[in-house]
Parts: sequence; structure tokens; C-alpha cells
Amino acid sequence: MGAAQLPTVAFALGAMSCLTTAEAQSVIEVANAETLGKIGRDPSYPLHGHYRQSSDIDGGKLFQSIGNRSHPFTGQYNGQCHTIDNLQRCLVQAMKDGGRVDSLRFTRANINSTETAGVVACEILDNALASNIQVEDAFVATSGEEKFAGIGAGYVSGAVTNMTVVNGTVTTSGAKAHAGISAGRLEGKNSTVTGTGALNCKVLALGKGVEVGIGAGNVIDGTVNHTMAAHSRVEVLNEGAAGIGAGNATIGTVAKTTAAYCHVKVLGGPAYRSGNSGIGVGIVWGAKALDTIAVNCHVEGGRSTNAGIGAGRVRLGTVARVAVVNSKVECLESCGIGVGHFRETSLSNVTAVNSTVTNLNPTAINGGIGVGKLLGGTVTNTTGVGSKILTSEAGSKAGIGAGDSTVSFMSRAIRNTVSVNCEVRTTGSDSAAGFAAGYAFQGTFGVTTALSSRIRGNGSSLGVGVGENPLGRAVVNHVRAIDCTIEDFTGYPSIYWGSDLERCNVLVNGKKVPDTPFGCDHSLDNLCKYAAPGLVDADCKPNNRLLMEIQQALRNIRHSHPLQPDFLNPQQVSQFGVCWTRPPLPTDKVTGANNTVSVNISAPCCLPATAAPLATGLSGVAVTGIALGAVAACALVAGGAYVYHRYNRSDNSEGKEPVSPKDSEPSRLYDTIPT
Repeated sequence: MGAAQLPTVAFALGAMSCLTTAEAQSVIEVANAETLGKIGRDPSYPLHGHYRQSSDIDGGKLFQSIGNRSHPFTGQYNGQCHTIDNLQRCLVQAMKDGGRVDSLRFTRANINSTETAGVVACEILDNALASNIQVEDAFVATSGEEKFAGIGAGYVSGAVTNMTVVNGTVTTSGAKAHAGISAGRLEGKNSTVTGTGALNCKVLALGKGVEVGIGAGNVIDGTVNHTMAAHSRVEVLNEGAAGIGAGNATIGTVAKTTAAYCHVKVLGGPAYRSGNSGIGVGIVWGAKALDTIAVNCHVEGGRSTNAGIGAGRVRLGTVARVAVVNSKVECLESCGIGVGHFRETSLSNVTAVNSTVTNLNPTAINGGIGVGKLLGGTVTNTTGVGSKILTSEAGSKAGIGAGDSTVSFMSRAIRNTVSVNCEVRTTGSDSAAGFAAGYAFQGTFGVTTALSSRIRGNGSSLGVGVGENPLGRAVVNHVRAIDCTIEDFTGYPSIYWGSDLERCNVLVNGKKVPDTPFGCDHSLDNLCKYAAPGLVDADCKPNNRLLMEIQQALRNIRHSHPLQPDFLNPQQVSQFGVCWTRPPLPTDKVTGANNTVSVNISAPCCLPATAAPLATGLSGVAVTGIALGAVAACALVAGGAYVYHRYNRSDNSEGKEPVSPKDSEPSRLYDTIPT
């Protein structure tokens, strides 16, 4: 994939393949629970046999799981899309050595166990596989330390592919009892969970040190790919980690995670950094979290927690391509749309539209679109549109690229940060706010552009590039501020402008400060060049492909289950329109000239979705997808109109297109305006 590409999420979830595979031996028909119970217990029904289910089965009459660790199931079981209902225990205790369960539907499974448990299997080992599985109205619960739980399987070192779960609940109560929809723990270089669809699902953990997720709870050197969750919750009510793709990924990869109307929460404990929550991954250790999408989601951290959309906490890993719409991140330590707490890591291509990062009283926060707290590493291509970072406690640090960047002995760089109609606000004492970063001890901060955005403080250190650069060790250059406002509630703002500044129509506490030379002359047609192309194009004009793909993926899940008509009805769609008009700048008190640049934003502001389209006969999901697409198109048209006007206005009528700053250009030191 290209660096700025978004994943395709319109894959067909829940579409079970009912074709019988080529078999080298005779196939044994399974028509009832009595025959099913003979597998592995009757010489005529060996554990390595090939089986084909020929009718629906009452699983309540299955009194023992198939196989065990010492005698695993190594054969093939083709459900032919038939159903096993009312299962009270794992269908298979252990699968291994090519064992396979395929094309099978489960309904009303209810499993309570003191051991590792799942619906399809307790354990899927080595190269065993569960594929094309559909589960409805399932409940799996385990108790005891390290007793993993999942609907696919509690423990997986093999593979789970193409699993759709509707109305599923997984819960554990023991310490380190990891839980997930497809897998509780996924372990091994060749282990995979691919194509998980979860609708109206819940994963809940009560014990300490528990990691939970929709794709998998705990991942060790495995791969989780294509996870799609809607109207689902993932929660740890103690110390631990939670995510939609995975709760924890150590080494391994978690990719193409999409969440709509989901809630991820870790309550945490009294210990420092005792909880981490995220949409992609809760905590990343040397792993990759790629292609994360969140729409109308809420990530929440309680005591001593980090939270993020992308990842809650990352060390020695990679996070790339995060797209967020109309979502919120809240925590008590470090929060970010991208990453909450970030150490020795690479983060790139984060785009947030109408989303918010905020703190939960009564403690300080590091908040950012990009990174909440940065301790070494690189952050590139961060774009915020119509988004906010809001903090209110003493010592808070807030910024678009990063909130806090403090450690002196680690290299770090933040580049290509764009904010359009954003607000960075930190109102506590001894706080700092900026578009590139709130606070920077050292490092490089380059190519920061703020358009029609606002920084607000209360006796805080504020800056267009970096809010506070205490020892001057941070290199802050190539900063552009256009039609922005800086406000300090005390009336005495302390502003750090940085070097190579280009400033056009900037207000400080209501008074316009002088424009810098060339500050109003730049073309902005590539302002959103590095933003997620599924949300905005390079010129910041609307592109609703992302939401249309999510609509299709939700429809695919819907087709696997007869859902209620009100699922995702239009009334549930929150408006996320980026519709604004720039407030007029005041008349200059000295010259009497009006410094306002004429801006013609003719696009109407977004209208809330209504139920009217339901009369067309479209499904609730289709209506919602159309509504989301329409709102998305409206959402960014104002920004596109504004940018279009900016680079086509009269003072650029000669067709000149000034070159954007490059690393090789010498830094031009302009005046630092006292305020």
C-alpha cells in the first residue's frame, strides 16, 4: 500500500462458503447430536476423519467436546452452513495438525468454564483452522488465572478466518485471562486472525493484567487482519489493555481495523500507566498497527491510563494510516488521535475530522492529534480538520502534532502538521499549547500549517509552532498561520512564534498582528496532501469513499443476520460537519483599514440526517451509509471552498504558485512580534 493509502474495508464478512472441499477419503454424514458425539469416541468416527453436517443439530445434547490436547481433532468438519444450536461447551476441545472446522453456524451458545474456552474450539493449535464461521447470540465466560476466552477460540496458534459474530459476549474474571471475539490469545509467527466481523458484541474483563479485543485480546508475534466492529464494546474494569483490533500486540501485526459506533475503555489501577486503550491496539510493543479507521467511536481511559485511536501506548513499534471521524478520546494521562503515549516509534498519516481529545478531571493530561506524549521517534503527516484538543488541568500540554515532547536524550521529529478549523485549548496553570506541539524540550518541528484555527490558554505558554521551548533546543521552522486566533484569558499571552514564520491575518487577544513578508502568498492546493484520501483530497475537497466502504461492510454484516429495522438508523448519525465561517477581523486601530480578506463560503452548513429516506425501502444500513456519505460530502466542502478561494484570490492572479518550504531551503528568520 502507498504511504497515504487507506485500507479497503468493504470485504464480505460473514459470507460462508458452503462448497465441499476435495476429500481423499470417504465422508461421514453427521445428522444429529448423537452422531456428533461419537467423533473420537467410536472407532468408526476417528479424530482424523472427514465429516459433513447434513442438518441442524441441538448442541445441548452434546455432552463432551471433540478431542483434547493429547488426542486433538486433526480431521475436517464441513458444516455446509447448517446450525448447531444451544451449545454448552466448546465444540472441539483442541484442533491440531491440519484439523479444520468450516462453513458452520452457531446460535445461542452458552459456555461457562473454569478452563480456556471458545465456541468453535477451546484451542486451535499449530496449523489448524476455523473458517467461514457465523455465530449469533453467544455467551462465553471463563474464571481463573490465564483462562483465555473467545468465540472463535480461547487460545489460537493456528488460524481463524472469516468469522462473523452478532450479539456475542465474552467475559473473563481471572488475572491475565485474555479475551477476544475471534481469539483470546493469538500466539506464534504463523498464527492469524483474518476477517472478523462483530456487531452488537461485548468483551469484558474483570481481572488484573487482562488484554481484550475484537480481533484478539493478546497477540504475540501473530497477525490480526481485517477486523470490523459496529455497535460493540471492549472494556477492562481493572488494570490491562483494550482495543478493537487487539488489546496488546507484542511483535506481530494488527492491520485494517475498522470501528463504527464502538466504545473502548480501560479503568486502570493505581499503578503508573496501568491501563491502555485504543481502537487499533491498546498497547503496542515492537509491533505494527496499520490502517485504523474509527467513525463515531469513544475511547476512554480511567485511572493512570493512556488512550488513543490507532494505539493507546506504543514502544518500539510502528503506527501508520489512522483515519478518525466524529470520535472522542478521553483519559487521565496521555491521550491522542494517533497514539496516546509514544516512545521510540514511528507514527505517520493520521487524519482526524471533527474529533476531540480531552481530559477527565482531576489530573493533568498530555493531549494531541498525532501523539499525546512523545518520548523519542518520528511523527509525520498529521492532519486535523474541525477537531479539538481540550484540557483544563494544571501542567497540561496540548498540540496537533504532539502534546508533550520532553525527553532530551532521544531523537524526535514532528513534520507536516496541518490543522484546519481546529482548536487547541489548555486552561490550567503552567500549561502549554501549540499546533506542532504544546511543549518541546528538544527535537525538530517542521512544516506546520494552521488555517482558520485557534489556540487558547490561561496564563499558558502558547505558540503557532510549539507552545513552549524552554531552553531553545527545539528547532521549530517552516510555520504558517493563516486566519488564526491566539487567546489567553489572563490578557497577557506568552507566545513563541518559531523561525521561518509566515503569518497572515492572525489575531492575538482580538488584535491583528502584522503579516510577515510572503505570509499571505502561499498556494494551499496541497494543504491536505498527506491526509487520508478516504476523507479529503490533497486540496482538502470532500471525498466520501471511506464512509461508502464502511457502509458496504456494515451491509455485509447485516446480510448475515436478520437485524432489527432500527439498526444504525439515521437518527443515530451524529453530525460531523466541518462547516464554518471565519469571523471577520477587526478594523486596524492605527490605519483604519479593514484587514479582512474576503472569503466566499457559499456551501451550506451540514443538515442533520432525518428518517425521511427510510420510505425508499433501503435498509437501515444503506440509509445510514448514504447519510454518512452526504454528511461527509457536506462536511468538508466549506474547507474546500475556503482553500479554493485562498489560492485563487486576486493577489495570486498572476498564476504564480510559490514553492512550499523544503528541508534544503535556508531558514528565513522573521520578526518576533511582542504582544
